[in-house]
Amino acid sequence: MNNKIILLRNVWKIFSTPKVTALKNVSLEISRGEFISIIGPSGSGKSTLLHLIGGLDKPSRGEIIVDNMNITEINDDIKLSRYRNTVIGFVFQMYYLVPRLNVLQNVELPLIARGLDPEMRRKMAIEALEFVGLGKRLKHKPNQLSGGEQQRVAIARAIAGKPKILLADEPTGNLDSVNARNIMDLFRRMNREIGLTIVMATHNLQLIKYCDRVVRLMDGEIIGIYDKSEYEILLKHLTLEK
Repeated sequence: MNNKIILLRNVWKIFSTPKVTALKNVSLEISRGEFISIIGPSGSGKSTLLHLIGGLDKPSRGEIIVDNMNITEINDDIKLSRYRNTVIGFVFQMYYLVPRLNVLQNVELPLIARGLDPEMRRKMAIEALEFVGLGKRLKHKPNQLSGGEQQRVAIARAIAGKPKILLADEPTGNLDSVNARNIMDLFRRMNREIGLTIVMATHNLQLIKYCDRVVRLMDGEIIGIYDKSEYEILLKHLTLEK
């Protein structure tokens, strides 16, 4: 089995209205079970990169291979939806919970889209909520939860279907430092205990210590890839640039 779960080869993304080059000739390999952080200032292409990997958008040029599938060649919306629903889990800065549904129902939503029977999807949703520490909050509505708890519900929803990859776009952006640390501890557990590959976009440099590697973007280009032994060098460079 190929150990590389994500391959980007010479990927460009150019938006036409207005004309903006969001990504320029990006090539990147990510191994199964890695925890990767994508850093860079606003507008550097972090979210665009996650959207392309997640099949939410298509590159203008280049190819993206995920779990041995060339997703740039998938033109059928149903197949793309199935890919997003089975291979990818998404966590965003906003929680995107449905206010009128309780916690359990929110987590069940993507499993309903997969066509699972009620008993199976309930079992999978409860299992995910117990993993994130919310097994006793099943009947609560989102407005009865703290911000940190709402993000944990969003994470449970993302992992309930047992995806191979979790894409997290500024997952701690709306949280205080304590809740941010709790979410990152949870990510690390998911990465280590269930082998989930995680690609996280963030501007918070305090979070990179949780990751195996850091990919630095600037103006749509990768300008550096750093492993743990190089984090101090990276932080010094970033400090000098301020």
